[in-house]
Amino acid sequence: MTIAKIIASLCLLGSACVANAASILLTPGSNITDVRAGDLVTFDIVMDFSTDAVGLGIDTTLGGAFNVVFDPNALEFEFLFNAEIGDPLFGRDPDILPGLLESWGFADFDGLTGPSHVGRVVFSVLPAAPASTFVALEMANGLGGPFVSAIDFITIVPVEFNSLEVTVIPVPAAAWFMLSGIGALLVFRRDAKK
Repeated sequence: MTIAKIIASLCLLGSACVANAASILLTPGSNITDVRAGDLVTFDIVMDFSTDAVGLGIDTTLGGAFNVVFDPNALEFEFLFNAEIGDPLFGRDPDILPGLLESWGFADFDGLTGPSHVGRVVFSVLPAAPASTFVALEMANGLGGPFVSAIDFITIVPVEFNSLEVTVIPVPAAAWFMLSGIGALLVFRRDAKK
């Protein structure tokens, strides 16, 4: 399912809601600019289930899972802190696939509510990264499933996800040639001294 379809279905689901949905967000919540090849880009993932979902007083979740989607031509997954909320027996680190951290899940039979830090993702910017790339959150289709109410274990809690743009400053090809030329001269000079 594409991100556009997920966003559209969440909008339709949200239109029937009396109040705002819960959220799982990438922070900082704004686009990141001026990164270069080799830089690390870090996002904290924050969940907030303090809103009154569907007007039914459902403000806690038993748990569920989400995906982190990124451009594998621009970003390479580096590191993931384990989930810091919920019952560790019901948590799940994501499967690491090209361009996808799939089904990152957390849950607790006592219910999870309010804002809380879920974890962190760190990406390194690849040398051939295009000028602009994306990092997005979406509902997991596979393991973990949707977020459900901790009140009745059945009602699906609508969750809003966000997407961010990372703007990469490409290193000009001329600079790469110049740096490789300087490197060759240094090697030649070292060999000449021997």
